[in-house]
Amino acid sequence: MSDGREERQTGTEPVAVTILGVHVKSAGYPNVTFRIRDLLRSPMLHVQEINFPFGASPGAGGSRLWIWKPLQGMWLVLRLFYAHMYVMSVYFLRGCPRRIYVPYPSAIVLFCLSLLPRRWRPACVVADCFISLYDTAITDRKLFSPNSWLARLLKSLESRAYRVADRIIVDTELNARYFTQTFGLDSLKLLALPLSIDENHFRTAPYQPSANICTILFIGTFVPLQGADVIARAAMALESRRDLRFRLIGTGQTAKTVTRIFNNRRPANVEWITRWMQSEELAREIREADICLGIFDTGPKAQRVWPLKNYAYMAVGRAMITADTLQTQQMLQSTDATPFMTVPAGDPAALADAITKLAGDSDRRQMYAENARHFYDRELSSQKAVEQIALQFARGANVV
Repeated sequence: MSDGREERQTGTEPVAVTILGVHVKSAGYPNVTFRIRDLLRSPMLHVQEINFPFGASPGAGGSRLWIWKPLQGMWLVLRLFYAHMYVMSVYFLRGCPRRIYVPYPSAIVLFCLSLLPRRWRPACVVADCFISLYDTAITDRKLFSPNSWLARLLKSLESRAYRVADRIIVDTELNARYFTQTFGLDSLKLLALPLSIDENHFRTAPYQPSANICTILFIGTFVPLQGADVIARAAMALESRRDLRFRLIGTGQTAKTVTRIFNNRRPANVEWITRWMQSEELAREIREADICLGIFDTGPKAQRVWPLKNYAYMAVGRAMITADTLQTQQMLQSTDATPFMTVPAGDPAALADAITKLAGDSDRRQMYAENARHFYDRELSSQKAVEQIALQFARGANVV
């Protein structure tokens, strides 16, 4: 992977790495922003950027005119084309840097690299794939049928793209297994690392139970895997409980479904804030919550992921209820101190029952809050991920 001169850099000198990417820069998708920030700060790396940030708002609405959506789509395609041509042009102008980190979403940049002759490709590529574009579009959001030509094309393009990388970073071991099986990749390429969050704001805060009102918080972009419909039905079942206050923050794809469940008449104990908040505001909301809600969908993707909001809940240290999934089972096996409460996926009645029980037991909420923060420090901190990425470059990311 590397010549002798490069291998000698793996001692005490920072390793030269170039960030090459076109990424979403948004409060709703902060993993990339804070991963890049942490890499720039790493003493193990000397980082340059060839990076084109895309501004985006989670759950952005836009005009309702039917003609506007196709125009928005065309404009997005043109911007993406320009952005990728820009970063690849700068890549050549800088002499084809040897070590490349590709931030999420990395598939298109990797595909562009796959079209180059081998002598023009980087010697070492570490790509943050986080979640598959195919998985998001086809499995989660169901934009196209898995048997459609568009689905098959997307899967084929992603499969080719990922073969360029020496290391592919995903967020869980279960997602690593998914990438290996779905795209036919060598399992040695895959590396499961925690996501990066804004730890300056999402920092530990001692939990002090509320006296009269128990606040139940859900933060989300209302994508299907979050199961916002399950939360809405649980809230409806508990609408007579004046000692419970639900706060829903965010909007997105399933917001209309939630509105229908509320029958356009939101329960008196439910507040729904559709304005997206920055990290500082979200951290304050979590600090003021008694119970935080994770994800509750029954789909296959929900079985494999641990979303950013769950990181934030645990980093602050708050009691959390989330679905019983393969991922939660794996996490619970790694600790004796239970850091969260689980309920069957897609079951509003079970969720309502769990909320009722936890709301009536402040000692149990305190226990979950403390265990969550300890688990975060040990298993999920952003620094652990950055150190591992730096180590991949220091070693040359050699893969069999």
